Amino acid sequence: MNLFIRSAVAVAVSAAMGSAAHALDRTEYASAVKVYFGGATATDNVLEEVFISTVGGICDSSLADIDIYRTTANQRVITCRVSNENTPNHGFATRASGGTMIAFHKESQGGSSNGVVPLIAVAKGQAHTLRWLEVSQLTNDCTVSNVAATANLQGYVNHAACATTALTPVDTAGSAGVAGTYDVHGGISDNEPAVAFPAPGADAQRLLSNPGLGIVFGVPVTTNLYRALQVAQFGDGSACDGSDAPNCVPSLTRSQIRSLYTQTTFDWNSIKNSAGVGLTQISGVTAPTDEFVRICRRVASSGTQASYETYFLGERCVAGVRGFALPDDASTIEDTVYSPSDFPSGSLVNAAPSSGNVRTCLAAANNGGFWGVGVLSTEVTDGNYNSGNAGFRFVGIDGAAPNLANVANGDYDFFTENTINRVSNTFAGNVGALPDGNPRREIIELIDEKLGLPSVLANLNATFDGRPWGNGGVLALSSTATPATAPYSDAELAANPVNTQTRDGNSCMPPVMVKDSPIQ
Repeated sequence: MNLFIRSAVAVAVSAAMGSAAHALDRTEYASAVKVYFGGATATDNVLEEVFISTVGGICDSSLADIDIYRTTANQRVITCRVSNENTPNHGFATRASGGTMIAFHKESQGGSSNGVVPLIAVAKGQAHTLRWLEVSQLTNDCTVSNVAATANLQGYVNHAACATTALTPVDTAGSAGVAGTYDVHGGISDNEPAVAFPAPGADAQRLLSNPGLGIVFGVPVTTNLYRALQVAQFGDGSACDGSDAPNCVPSLTRSQIRSLYTQTTFDWNSIKNSAGVGLTQISGVTAPTDEFVRICRRVASSGTQASYETYFLGERCVAGVRGFALPDDASTIEDTVYSPSDFPSGSLVNAAPSSGNVRTCLAAANNGGFWGVGVLSTEVTDGNYNSGNAGFRFVGIDGAAPNLANVANGDYDFFTENTINRVSNTFAGNVGALPDGNPRREIIELIDEKLGLPSVLANLNATFDGRPWGNGGVLALSSTATPATAPYSDAELAANPVNTQTRDGNSCMPPVMVKDSPIQ
């Protein structure tokens, strides 16, 4: 059936029945170009939005509705036809020819390590354990709803809570459910493969890793703790008491944050105001359920976790340093999955498999009356922090809030430079590399290309603007373009999000300023 006719009929039927319709149904999924991707969860929002961005997006909404399938196990599949603007240089069918249908599969269960280690396994001809949602294996369309278009993002049909029973392996031939050497085509990692994860070591050279973008991280704390810090810093009854104004963001020192993350500080009363009064005992502060510090961290395979360990502690860079706090059952850190019951009075540390789980962990701690800290990127939407079960805000570090302008002006340097990874075509002995012109490789190269464009990132960052701590999100690498004139404003960074600092691809090295900088 002609796609345009079938889509129009489906929408009409949907309107009549009061439910959403999708244009790329599950029977058409078999003919799509399928890409299987693992890795970082910190940039999942940005990665998805690269496909559905109204500026330079990979998907073409003029051909058909975009469909996104999701499971409760942090899996998603984006199905659409490739935008006409992407066809000339990447060999896809043009709009006039119907467009090339693609199905981008992203697993987000193990963090950045899954954007590295499984690719190394493929390169060595070995099996791995990644599993993806196979749309053809679903018995229904899941929970369907229409997501309206915005100025920044195309509309799409959302398929939520899809059955995890449809998670199947994929062999090198691309068929579902066949035993053998399972295929994975690409991955994304918050840090460079050789440094950030549990010891890929020399095998990291088997991968081709292209720099993607700069990810700005922050220190999230439970909302009730944020309010207490405001009272301690600005005074009880001040204009900042309970305020989400940008000038009311409280701050902790880097040393205080280190002590919290390492559990050197267990008791919030170890942090005192100018009069020497412990934080829970300050007049005007609503005391927590108890005085103990809760920590919502990620599992060891997470690039987000690696970012905090390298930045604050030098862990993974230098032997013998004080390490980031482990869960109470440290022997099972890789298997620790968040549950609300993880925060009774005696449980202090939770290791979560995804950034979404960290947000849930912080919300549970906050709702239980506990004060806690976490690990999250500033790629945060309004609903992530300020609605439903959300329960956190970002604090400043040494007086600087975690936003794009502060990074550009050199006041804040907690960012990493992520990489898009695939099996190298030139490493001797590698198998599983995608040849030139392979459509899967073309899609990966499109992702890499889009993630580096300031114009695309500016459109995506608009989703993360207007937070209490300032506009957060991601930055194009300093080598890609020239920012505006120092000192840089929020508006300038919103229009042209280019980093002025670089780590030169080494997460263990402090950033250096390579663009014009203001006098502080």
